[in-house]
Amino acid sequence: MWETRIIEDRQLKARKKHTCDWCCGTINKGTLYRKTRLINFDGFYTWKSHNKCEEVFSALEMDFHDDGNGIDSNEFGDCLEEYLRDNDWFFGKDYDDEEDYLEDWIDDHNYEDYVDKVLELIKAKEKKDVILL
Repeated sequence: MWETRIIEDRQLKARKKHTCDWCCGTINKGTLYRKTRLINFDGFYTWKSHNKCEEVFSALEMDFHDDGNGIDSNEFGDCLEEYLRDNDWFFGKDYDDEEDYLEDWIDDHNYEDYVDKVLELIKAKEKKDVILL
């Protein structure tokens, strides 16, 4: 089985706008981001991502879901959704129920706001765990 391999992995300061391959949000000029060059059965490709998306990826141990071919933005979004559901976060005030909101969220395909919410929940949980110790 041919697995995805990392050729180069760097932290860079954006000289222009880019799109994050995890959340599909904008990496603004001047922002530190991660740029990874990889190879798989399709050939070489470059993956650009917010540092906060990488932090969520690590915190939620998303590499556990990797079958050797990497994880794409859809699977990333699925993991965010699962985490938010598992933590009983209600998805919005202007919707009748969670399902209506999730449909719009998935249709938008920009998970950046949800990355921020997941990070907020993770940090709140960490803070609570430290206080309990």
